[in-house]
Amino acid sequence: MSADDSQNRYNPVSKGFHWVSALIVLGLLPLGYFMTSLEFSTFKLDLYAWHKSFGTLLLILVALRILWRLRKGTPPHLDTHTRWEVMLAKIVHILLYLGLIGMPVTGWLMTSFGQFPHAFFGLNIPPITPKNEDLYHLMGDLHEMCSYALIGAIVLHAAGAFKHHLIDKDITLLRMLPLKAQKIGVFLAAFILTLSLTFSAGFYLQSVLKQDKYKEAGSIEVASQVEDVVSEETDTSTATLEVPEGAYVHHHEDGSVHVHHHHDHSHDAEEDKDVSVQSWAIDTSQSTIGFSATAQKAAFDGNFNEFGGEIAFDPENLSGSHVRIEVNVASVSTGSDSRDGYLMDAAWLNEKEYSQAVFEADQFSKTDNGYLAEGTLTMRGVSLPVSFPFTLAISGEGADRVAKAAGSFSINRLDYGVGEGDWASEKTASHQIEIAVSITATAI
Repeated sequence: MSADDSQNRYNPVSKGFHWVSALIVLGLLPLGYFMTSLEFSTFKLDLYAWHKSFGTLLLILVALRILWRLRKGTPPHLDTHTRWEVMLAKIVHILLYLGLIGMPVTGWLMTSFGQFPHAFFGLNIPPITPKNEDLYHLMGDLHEMCSYALIGAIVLHAAGAFKHHLIDKDITLLRMLPLKAQKIGVFLAAFILTLSLTFSAGFYLQSVLKQDKYKEAGSIEVASQVEDVVSEETDTSTATLEVPEGAYVHHHEDGSVHVHHHHDHSHDAEEDKDVSVQSWAIDTSQSTIGFSATAQKAAFDGNFNEFGGEIAFDPENLSGSHVRIEVNVASVSTGSDSRDGYLMDAAWLNEKEYSQAVFEADQFSKTDNGYLAEGTLTMRGVSLPVSFPFTLAISGEGADRVAKAAGSFSINRLDYGVGEGDWASEKTASHQIEIAVSITATAI
């Protein structure tokens, strides 16, 4: 059989491109609405991975189909087709191709701008753009708009085909079906189309209702927070807290306030150490606490924007030195609001119960490349020993001295209960997390 399209039928290659693309689209649409309505889980991430894989496959098929169409052309319209039907068919086909291209392209760009994993049936595809939260949300909106446009074009396309088949009694629909299965093909096409659109509508309504529920819950939470703030502002018993120089304030979740002084959290033996150890104030504008990890085999970086602590360190008096760094886990930033929100869940950092991660060390030694701090990292209520090698450079004299320390160490997230259970697999997130610290502090 010739590979060229005739007036009576499309060739097998054209039919293959059409029906394989149709099946993928009619599967991706309800899958997309369904997976966005789910709670964050490994099952949801697996669905996202399949959605991206088939979306990428669709983009490849559409590109090949366009090349094939340009080379082989298409069958001419039937003589029974009216002028307005021909014009409408051309418009609908343009909308179809815009949707078939726009959907996977905007989805790909959304994933790339958000720095989310993107794999093609297990083959990792690196991001093609830098992080950009605004463009990530824009691509998400365009992706959703493309889905609406594509659904509309599919409905018009199918309505036209069935109109020609059931009312005009011509071969418009039949020439795209296999010769030996035309009767069953018409039924299957109608059934699959109806099933896909029905599920798409149902899952879409489910996702909308879920968003409305979250908005309502958010409004209640905001109202509660405003009430709490007003109550605090009108409480005349609140006194101004005087904070000594070199100390910092820790606001506890129960509303109490604790002023931390140097060596406030050290062992009793600290009282016997040299009190002349230099104290340092952290310059948070020049300091960073970051981390590197992989999610679904795609690397990403993050950092914590809020941290503080107390540093008493003297290279000439290591035995009397002490460091305590407190990190607000809710200040995590990975370049994606969605991922940052997931990290606050109980299965991960569990910010509601454990708002801080704390590193504390009072054992220091000199090494060939700098110094080694032997301390404890506490996270999610779990305290484990940590060795932190770092370099140190001190410049200036007297009160103008500035110290810059930098180093890194790695931890196993499972040791701290981060991402256990369904999230324990390295397919979800790497077990080893590299933590990089750069601290700039001034003498006080």
